[in-house]
Amino acid sequence: MDAPSHRREPGRGPRGAPASLGRRLVAFVVDVVTAGLLGAPLTAILALRVPDLSETAFDLISQIIGLTVFVIYSVVITTSRGQTLGKYLLGIRIVAAGTLTAPSASQIVTRFLALGGSLAVVVVALPALRVAPAVVGVALAVLAAPGVLRPDRRALHDLMAGTTVIRALGAAPGPEPQAHS
Repeated sequence: MDAPSHRREPGRGPRGAPASLGRRLVAFVVDVVTAGLLGAPLTAILALRVPDLSETAFDLISQIIGLTVFVIYSVVITTSRGQTLGKYLLGIRIVAAGTLTAPSASQIVTRFLALGGSLAVVVVALPALRVAPAVVGVALAVLAAPGVLRPDRRALHDLMAGTTVIRALGAAPGPEPQAHS
């Protein structure tokens, strides 16, 4: 199999090269904010329609709404376009690892479930079980390690789904954002 072409355009990273962890993290933050903005009207409607809802119930339902919107946004947009708004703005896209072509819907769903499941365990379940913060930190490091240590920057969820994140054609200009540890 031929290696991907990593042509460089002025002011841009090489197209087809693995996306940096910094770009991936910034794109993820943009996507979380976007999904939050999309889900806010639904949460507002809930607050107006059911004003006597307890604070705990409202918080739980709001989180379910937010998660549902994020799942739909991420899976549908990525399946149809190969990139979410955050990935588009940062000039990166998800592709099938072996062919660098558009990933299948099952690859996108697998990737999302692997990422979501991993984050849920590390960010929600471990702290809820009162596991020491150091253990949570180690778990996050284990999840991030493949994306940092592998030359192709494929994270655990990419490895499980057979995908990779690359710099896209028409990538946004500018330097690579740096991830801070």
